[in-house]
Amino acid sequence: MWIVCYHLPYFGLACERKRQTELRGQPLALATSDSLIRVASEEAVRSGVRDGMAVSAARIFCPELTVKPYDLPAYEEMAEAVWNRIAQDSSCVEPLSPEVCFAMLSGPGADDRLLPSAADIHRIAETTVYAGMATSRFTARVAAARDVGNHPVVVAPGHETEFLASCPIECIASFERQGANGKRQEVLDASEMERLSRLGVRVLGDLLSVEERDLYRLFHEKAFVLRHLARGLDREPVRALWPPMVIEHSVRQDEGIADTMMLDTAMRMCADKVSAGLKRERKHCRLLTLTVGYENGLTQSKSERLRTPEDQAAALLRAAQRLFSRIPPIMLSCREVSLRASAIGIARGIQPALLDDNEFLRGLPHERQERLDTAMRLVHERFGPDKVAPATHWHDRSRPFRLWTYPLSRRMNEPIEVVTDSMGNPVRYARQGRWWDITRVQNRWSEADGRTGRLEERMVFRVEAASSSFLELHRSGDRWRITAVAD
Repeated sequence: MWIVCYHLPYFGLACERKRQTELRGQPLALATSDSLIRVASEEAVRSGVRDGMAVSAARIFCPELTVKPYDLPAYEEMAEAVWNRIAQDSSCVEPLSPEVCFAMLSGPGADDRLLPSAADIHRIAETTVYAGMATSRFTARVAAARDVGNHPVVVAPGHETEFLASCPIECIASFERQGANGKRQEVLDASEMERLSRLGVRVLGDLLSVEERDLYRLFHEKAFVLRHLARGLDREPVRALWPPMVIEHSVRQDEGIADTMMLDTAMRMCADKVSAGLKRERKHCRLLTLTVGYENGLTQSKSERLRTPEDQAAALLRAAQRLFSRIPPIMLSCREVSLRASAIGIARGIQPALLDDNEFLRGLPHERQERLDTAMRLVHERFGPDKVAPATHWHDRSRPFRLWTYPLSRRMNEPIEVVTDSMGNPVRYARQGRWWDITRVQNRWSEADGRTGRLEERMVFRVEAASSSFLELHRSGDRWRITAVAD
């Protein structure tokens, strides 16, 4: 059994150049939310730009540098074509990010299939592909780092220790393993790397020459992990995460679905079957897609992300009816109705809604309280204990005081002009006679509003503007409105 690691470090740059062809051949870099260069193009590197450099410093080295925010949702959507190609050779594909993907290959001639697969991925992604094959994840990841580009490196079984002996110890520091909480964590942090440096460990081969008791004294149980990785004995399996699990059911009538009652019956049958499949797997879905097929072969689809995970037939039926009401009516006979449940997981009820990403309040209340307490301690240590106090402290004071506050966000409903890119995402907007750039689209979703007496569907974009503010933009047809601002 072989494990393959595909590494596409410049995939985000290729995606941006696909979306904006005028960026091809120009210095380009992707930046993180804290204004650090995540990856730079070859043209930018020749001018002195390096990964991890501040954007302000990068512009000094390369004044003509174009910096784009790292758009993870868009890159993941464009990476699906790469993952689908990998899934043609493997039934076990685990994408870690748009840039890194693991897969398992078996059968005779597995190493011979690696080169054509890498060539196809290079053609699809239009960027350099680094690939490594070994019997463990860690060795495959290091082998991919040794690839010089479109020339996969294969480590034969039994030669892992010899292959890894000359690799720098930073290979372990940058490698992530799945922790006990289910999240991926780096094996070594900065302080642990410093301890290894004091021991004289520079390459992985040095780990095996250090006395086991000395290594255990410094790293405890992690010492065994380090020695196993140095021998290429990483036992973490590749998880089958792609293609994602879906449950689908269709109802077809060759004579046509004549009236609304028959259509409701067909959707009810689909909802019952999908619900039974979810309960059989003991899982819940977050995304529902309704597809309607007509007599001439035309199909129309609508999708909705559910507020909470569902596995009940009644909730799925209500969602299917909402989706059908959003499909534009046409003068053709309906022949087929299909309901597909995706984004399937094991969580139930309101729990995943509480754990959803929130750009303004990340984490649960007790986690936010811990971060607030940590920040208060740092402020007290630096500026003194009397400089910052909670509001309850002022209520206990005998003398009157005036506390000035202002709202961090406000609601509005104001028409604006918006310029979009080729994918329909807003990139600029005009308000009060001035144009502003949109630096990042945080999230987008669709909503249906029936308060005006008719069902109206609109797209909602939560964006970050160059003015350091967060906006909520609504698009209904060709009309745009700004509905909320957070400064």
